[in-house]
Amino acid sequence: MGFTPLAAANAGQIPTAQSSRVAQTTPTAVNQAESTTPQTQTYGAKGFLIKQALRVVSSLLRNGKVREVVEEARKRGFINGDMARAIESRPNEVADAIDNTLREAGNFEEGIKEKLRVNLEPLVGKQLALGIAEGLMFVFL
Repeated sequence: MGFTPLAAANAGQIPTAQSSRVAQTTPTAVNQAESTTPQTQTYGAKGFLIKQALRVVSSLLRNGKVREVVEEARKRGFINGDMARAIESRPNEVADAIDNTLREAGNFEEGIKEKLRVNLEPLVGKQLALGIAEGLMFVFL
């Protein structure tokens, strides 16, 4: 019985049976530099959840639920009185800043926070922008 040309060409690629003494699995160490899995993989998921929470915050601010957002953020210790007053005085503009951030930012937590801070600065000032950004990102997570 002869091999066809294709079978003969693939014969070197077919694994052969090994005895049970030889067929042992050995754990392989993965060098972090050689790993193809990005280290920020879980941060993308967290960023996705943060963006969903920010969509909720933006919607609540636009629909007159400013007090609920502010009270929840204060109750959890995310914002102080000055930050609360800044949000309450311009809820639609804060919602606009959130919406702009959602369009511009990727799915990584730090990028979202930085973009939201930059978008809030003209509204609330440099001193309050970072605190408000962090507070609004996590108020409903």
